[in-house]
Amino acid sequence: MPTPTPTPTPYRPTCPEWDVAQNETFFLCNCTMAKCIENNTIEIVPYECPPLEIITCTNGKKPVLVYDEYHCCQHYVCDCVCEGWGDPHYITFDGLFYSYQGNCTYVLMEEILPKHNLKIYIDNVFCDPTEDVSCPRSLIITYNSQAVALINHNLIGKAQLEALKNGKRLKLPYSQDGVKIIDSGINLVLEIPRFNVVIMFGITGFTVTLPYQYFGKNTQGHCESDCPSNKVYKPCGPVQQPTCEDNSNEEIMNITTEGCFCPDGMKRFNKESGVCVEKCGCLDPEGIPREVNEKFDYRCQNCICEESTRTVNCEPKVCPEPPKANCTGPGFVLVSQTNPSDSCCLAYTCQCQSSNCPVKNFNCLVGYMPFVFVPEGECCLEHKCDPKKVCVHNQTEYHGYEYVELASDECCGKCVQTHCALSVNGTEQLLEETIQTAANGCCKICVEREKACKLLSMKTLVSYKGCQSYNLIDIPYCEGSCNTVARYSEAAASMQHKCSCCKEMRYTIRSIDLHCLNGDVVPYNYIHVEECACDNTDCTKAAGKSPRRRRSFTLV
Repeated sequence: MPTPTPTPTPYRPTCPEWDVAQNETFFLCNCTMAKCIENNTIEIVPYECPPLEIITCTNGKKPVLVYDEYHCCQHYVCDCVCEGWGDPHYITFDGLFYSYQGNCTYVLMEEILPKHNLKIYIDNVFCDPTEDVSCPRSLIITYNSQAVALINHNLIGKAQLEALKNGKRLKLPYSQDGVKIIDSGINLVLEIPRFNVVIMFGITGFTVTLPYQYFGKNTQGHCESDCPSNKVYKPCGPVQQPTCEDNSNEEIMNITTEGCFCPDGMKRFNKESGVCVEKCGCLDPEGIPREVNEKFDYRCQNCICEESTRTVNCEPKVCPEPPKANCTGPGFVLVSQTNPSDSCCLAYTCQCQSSNCPVKNFNCLVGYMPFVFVPEGECCLEHKCDPKKVCVHNQTEYHGYEYVELASDECCGKCVQTHCALSVNGTEQLLEETIQTAANGCCKICVEREKACKLLSMKTLVSYKGCQSYNLIDIPYCEGSCNTVARYSEAAASMQHKCSCCKEMRYTIRSIDLHCLNGDVVPYNYIHVEECACDNTDCTKAAGKSPRRRRSFTLV
């Protein structure tokens, strides 16, 4: 018989260096998340902090800021504060008020899952001979291997406070093995600085303060209003709670105690776990109960609760080969990314990468300029040639000219100068509003903008009849060249002149204060020029050399 060929195990991409499966997101370091792509290739994912939300503490205390488990983001929490007094009354960690009478030692607070090895007990005794009224006689605090008792020997009258450690009286103040105790005269105060635990006990009652970041959602006892959501409080329950690991041949302790117990019909998964289950099966990696042979998905893995071992066995999820997209357009390439319908698998898509576009010539004919764009749905640049506002002759562009259509009976238009062109560092620039008629009245000339009629300004001290302004006054004025024409007229048999000068076209009258030597202050009006332009003027006088007038401004 031929030897059967074993079925090859399908390839399952993972990141074994971090012990994660493909597409699984995990905390990397320094407030950075990462996502496994395949073969120890990871993608860095930003660690985003949620918005800071203001909360109100039900116990009436002020919320405090703490960091999350990675020490990256802050959020508000309510510290655990429990109080008790009188015969006795309690205010729980979450602000619930209740009374409880009893002549016994009770659990005031203990950790559901031991983390910091802290337990607090209260010893209540009947303190009224006529009524069943109980008072707190002592608090017993166990921390690591220490047992400290804070005792009040006189429940009626002036307090007689004493601190004992392992049955021996302590001399206060005391500081040893991570525990501090002081006597304030009214209260005994015990501190555990490492966890910011503060416990006060005296004639008026007690107060227990536990930081949320160390003890939140992990306490039970009289300082809790109810037990965790998956458990119920019982004043008398079995000290040895039933679990899935119980052996029928094992002797069971017949002792009862108060505390938080699994609801009726349920039991603990094991002795160390606080999880209650109806059927004994498995706990998945997140602590969720799973029944025997139950199949479920966990972080891109197919998992099953094995009946024989009562453990969860997971294998990476096998994804079907994704269909390949048709990428035919220039610049598009086929890439793989997370499948939007199944975050555990990959999908192929077409992605535009401009570096893969073919090289094109975007030049245009003389008189045209390229306009570059990407058509909708495409990846690579295209171009079209738009005409410039120039005239072209012998493959040369003439700037400042535009082609103008003539009358309908003429076949062609002509190029008309509309701007003056100035060459600056080899580049032609068009100057608007600088074309003026030459003196011959026929041709157009270009006047430099700096020499054209324009509005200028100067600052000066205004003086008048011995009085002067304190500050420099802004005095606008007009200056620049305007057109002047002198042309012979055959009809008049003489020269005809046409002149224009640079003058104010719009102004306002403004007033300032002048200060005189005798202390008087007198108002003074002047013309404030706001706009200048060339305006026709009389230039029919005979030619001659007249003295040049000095630039001035008009005072009113």
